[in-house]
Amino acid sequence: MGNFCTQCGRPLQEGEVCNCTAQAAPNPAPAAPTPTPVAPNPVTPPQAAPTPAPAPTPAPTPVQAAPSQSSREIKQGFENLGTALKTIWKNPAEAVSALAKKESWLAALILIAAQALFSGLFALTNYGVGLEHNSAISLVISFFFTFFFSIALSAAAMGMYLGIGKATNAGITFKSALATASIRCFVCLPLTFIGLLLGMASVQIGMFFFFLGEIIAAFLSILAVEKNLEVNANRAFLIVGSTYVVLYILFVLFAALFNAVMPTEVFTFVEGSSYSGWSDWFN
Repeated sequence: MGNFCTQCGRPLQEGEVCNCTAQAAPNPAPAAPTPTPVAPNPVTPPQAAPTPAPAPTPAPTPVQAAPSQSSREIKQGFENLGTALKTIWKNPAEAVSALAKKESWLAALILIAAQALFSGLFALTNYGVGLEHNSAISLVISFFFTFFFSIALSAAAMGMYLGIGKATNAGITFKSALATASIRCFVCLPLTFIGLLLGMASVQIGMFFFFLGEIIAAFLSILAVEKNLEVNANRAFLIVGSTYVVLYILFVLFAALFNAVMPTEVFTFVEGSSYSGWSDWFN
């Protein structure tokens, strides 16, 4: 008996398998793919926010300190002195007006000290010519006494300018009074120096230049007071004239008290000499 396919009934040879059976056989399910083990992601702990690096501190820029009021006044005062030196021959009134400003107080002190020094040297040389007449003290003492007496005259002039200026409502201050008093020294310095040199040969000629400086200084002081203090000519004359009257009285007292130190010719000059006496001096 032949073999037949149980599915479709087709006759089969010995050991033959029908095609329909092979097709009908279920395909073996493919093996499920073996999952690849995945390493777990490491948990990263939260990190703190990075601290920003501090910005470099810029080096402080050096700030130059503003000049003080005193330094500005001192600078201006010496500029005024320079202006006075440049313009004294062309415009004396403008020169002394610049010098008499209140900013010139330090320059005024220097002028007063210089005038005192030259006056002391004047006494040392010119008075020495007449020491054979009556000498009570040494030349060194005469030098220092005249030095300090010259400073005292300048201080008296400053006090007079200040006092009379206040009394006449001229609006004068301590510094402006000091600067105005230095006009006398500014004018007298060169003439005192000339008298210092010429007085070595003749005391009378030396004294002539000494007093000539005082007279010129008085007139220029009137111009400076009138312009700087904004007063009229009459009031300026009153202020300066009163000051020089006091200075002359002080000088006469100086000559009277120390007649033994000063040459007789000088004392006669201060007291007032006759015309013939003046003629004898220059002969």
